[in-house]
Amino acid sequence: MQQSGIIRSVDGEYAKVQIKRATACETCSASHACLSCKKTAVVRCRNDAGAAPGDTVRLETPSSHVLFYAFCVFVFPLIVAFAAFAVSSRFISGDAPIFIAVGGFAAAFAVVFFTVERRARKRDPVVAVEIERRAGGGEK
Repeated sequence: MQQSGIIRSVDGEYAKVQIKRATACETCSASHACLSCKKTAVVRCRNDAGAAPGDTVRLETPSSHVLFYAFCVFVFPLIVAFAAFAVSSRFISGDAPIFIAVGGFAAAFAVVFFTVERRARKRDPVVAVEIERRAGGGEK
């Protein structure tokens, strides 16, 4: 996945880059209520391009990372919830399996949140690979 952003600050080999949200957020019907659908976001990336504050850079994230994170956030909690419901409904009757499934969903989502956050910090999933425009207005 590729995206452009503007370098806001540089700290050693890392930079903070302001990006516009993906077009998927622009067409989403829930974007007005979604806390994560702000117009811009600031991400930390490895600054392989050697960009300076104000430069516009091309960012790359491996597609495998994007797919992995999408699976973790959207699919894994549902699998855990369905499994929790299926197992608990074998042993418990009434409404309890529904509450267990909701608890399983919440627990899986919490595990994913903390695990993905830690993994993203260690692996540098976003890399500034090329300077598209220098801060002074010049090309590369």
